[in-house]
Amino acid sequence: MIKLLDGPSEELAGFCRRDVFGTRISGYFETYGTSESFACFYMQKQKGNVTAALSKIDSSITLSASPNADFEELSNFLKVIGFAALTCDSDFQGITGLSPERTGNIVCFNARKSINASRGIEISSDIELAQIYNILLDAGFYLPQDRGVWLSDAGARFNKGLASACTVFSDKVPVACAMILFETASAGLIGAVATLPEHRGKGYAGALVTALARQLNTKGKRADLMCEEKLTQFYNNLGFEKTGAWAQIKGR
Repeated sequence: MIKLLDGPSEELAGFCRRDVFGTRISGYFETYGTSESFACFYMQKQKGNVTAALSKIDSSITLSASPNADFEELSNFLKVIGFAALTCDSDFQGITGLSPERTGNIVCFNARKSINASRGIEISSDIELAQIYNILLDAGFYLPQDRGVWLSDAGARFNKGLASACTVFSDKVPVACAMILFETASAGLIGAVATLPEHRGKGYAGALVTALARQLNTKGKRADLMCEEKLTQFYNNLGFEKTGAWAQIKGR
């Protein structure tokens, strides 16, 4: 049975420790709770056990599911509530009957296999969200939300200490960035990794990502990242190991 959550849930937090999708759901839940009309959270339970969790922020859904979830129920539920975009494990993309718009790999940082990526690169946390957005835009980053929506959403997480960022400056101008998009009690999801075209090839992205991953590990937290297939080797070289795959499906 799938139930709409109407308050804090230890069961949701416990289940969401399992993967990157859970990190997103838990991060959104901690940010918005159940009092905002645009943010809805659901749990599927079978025989008293949680088998799936979903967040719906506006019309974008994130799904975290265990292999023994009731996927027929999830499929019917998604058809009823509708969505503009669904992000989930690639193993479960078939429940919508739609082809994924984007796919990629999930990688997790292994400090024992990492390298010293900074090589004297000076990293700063003194950057504004508007500057990050501009770097992402100029770097050709995929931005499904408009500027105002992106800044409002990221800002809400920053204000609650559930997200953070770092940058590299050149002549006092930020030219590369990376973020911990969602940080929970057990893990952090790194993303928004970008370098302006004219500054690529200098190791900035690797230095920023490694710094954030080590920051999470120091807190005893898992450091995950969702990347495109073509970037998997880049992250492998930094000490990240593939742990799964993701898919983003565009709704009808």
